Amino acid sequence: MTTVAELEPQTVVDEIVIEIVAKKVESIETSRFSGTMARCTARDETGEITLSLWGDQVNEFQIGDTIRIVNGWTRQWQDEKIVTKGRGGSITLVKRTKAEEQK
Repeated sequence: MTTVAELEPQTVVDEIVIEIVAKKVESIETSRFSGTMARCTARDETGEITLSLWGDQVNEFQIGDTIRIVNGWTRQWQDEKIVTKGRGGSITLVKRTKAEEQK
């Protein structure tokens, strides 16, 4: 399993487990995408990275959730490394937030 510290831009992420610690939702209108996206801060024991969630993923995952990305993608934008599910990857919930567990 890959850690945040090991992620390199423009590479496939075989498998990573990270916790979402912050989330900012935006509406996007471009020639390639129209809808909602979220720019999240995610972390593991080795560091933090930006996580992009698109479309239905925005409402599916919340702050405090631990997620697993398999066959994802890491890219760089300006000085920021960003991890996404990518085109052929998957993103799944590993653990729901404590607040959700108590409901």
